[in-house]
Amino acid sequence: MPTQRQLTVAEYIQIVDYYAAAVLDEVTARGDEDTADTAAYETRQPRDLIVGLTQGDEYQITADFVDAVGEVVAKFEAISDLAALFSRFNSAIRSHLSPTDINSWLSADGSRVSYLWRRAGDQGILPTNVFPPVTTLGLFDVTGADTGTLTDSAQINTNLHGGAAVEIEVTAGGPTAAETVVDLSVEYEDGSTGTESATIPAATADAETIAVGLGTEKIVDLTGITITGGTNGDQFRVQTIEDRTIS
Repeated sequence: MPTQRQLTVAEYIQIVDYYAAAVLDEVTARGDEDTADTAAYETRQPRDLIVGLTQGDEYQITADFVDAVGEVVAKFEAISDLAALFSRFNSAIRSHLSPTDINSWLSADGSRVSYLWRRAGDQGILPTNVFPPVTTLGLFDVTGADTGTLTDSAQINTNLHGGAAVEIEVTAGGPTAAETVVDLSVEYEDGSTGTESATIPAATADAETIAVGLGTEKIVDLTGITITGGTNGDQFRVQTIEDRTIS
């Protein structure tokens, strides 16, 4: 029997991207209790019915059933239970790596897995080896040439994901009347800080995006924005970019 070759990172990424897409489909179908026409929403209805029983001769029904129907909703919303499906796969993967530590293997190559795969497939992968979902880091309202207001938004949860490259998306006022140079004060995954820049050309339409920096940055937070140029009424947001589209 010939010596068996080791699995390549590219092969692994291709496989787990398929699984991540399956997880995405599962999450979409499950939904959450506030999204109509999803599984989790439908399981909410029995819970709400039980909680709504308030008459004196109904309290025992509520007492006996409320925890049970609440647990059903929680389990429909959770996808952590999917990890058990991949336990044998993950064991097999680890027997075909060189080096055998999956995090060292991924780090040496530089490829990262989807947040969906870590969340539901292999939680042993370190956050630095995981790319985050699209996350809005901040919103900016231009109030005049060289001036505007930043509304801070989310930051990357580094307990779950690594940093990401970012882009600017024009959200209102477009086509932009004048060119706007945007300087972003950011924090990187390693804790250092710096400035990344991009230019929004004049006549940029709503929903158009402009890449910031080189596209290889690992940004986790946006701490400030300054602009040169711009027109009152223009708006844009700064958001992360996924390493790859999972679909």
